[in-house]
Formats: sequence, C-alpha cells, structure tokens
Amino acid sequence: MEPEIPDRAYCLFRPPRAGTRQGKRLLVWHSGIDDPATCGHYTLKVYASENEGISDGSRHRTKILLNPVNPEFEPILLTPEDEEDVRVIAELQTVLSSTSATV
Repeated sequence: MEPEIPDRAYCLFRPPRAGTRQGKRLLVWHSGIDDPATCGHYTLKVYASENEGISDGSRHRTKILLNPVNPEFEPILLTPEDEEDVRVIAELQTVLSSTSATV
C-alpha cells in the first residue's frame, strides 16, 4: 500500500469489528489472489461496497470493491457469489516506521 505504508514498515492491526467497513483499510484473505512475491492469498485494501434497496426496506449488497492506495495496482471486484472465497482478517490501526520498532 505504498506510499501510505512504506516498504518494511511495521503495522498494527486489530480484529475486525461489527458495523460498517466502508473506507477502512482491511487485511483480507482471498482464495483467488496468488501473490508471486509471497505465494500468499492476502491483500491490504480500502473497502467500498455498493448496496441497493429492496421493496421491504432492507438493503442488499450488490458488489464490494477492494481498492488499492498504490495506483500501480487494480481494484479487486467482489460479488455476493465470492463471499465464500473471502475473509476479513483484520483492520489496519497504525503504521509505524521501520526504524521505530525494535526486535
């Protein structure tokens, strides 16, 4: 997520909370993602969803976009059919510089 998260920076996450995820930076597992650099199925993106109203007054999610901050990457479009292939793992809380943490 450069430039927002510099390479080698440490990040603090918290478990996902109930309620809206709109605009939050989320660590997401997706079975369809295969990162050649890490061989992983994880991504950190900004969550955005679109909903439509139903005649009974409730809302139905039509799609979810996982948007990158880095313009070199494309958004990931998810539909309700993708629900089984995706898990929100955590929400980004804080980005620490790579020099501020000690091991």
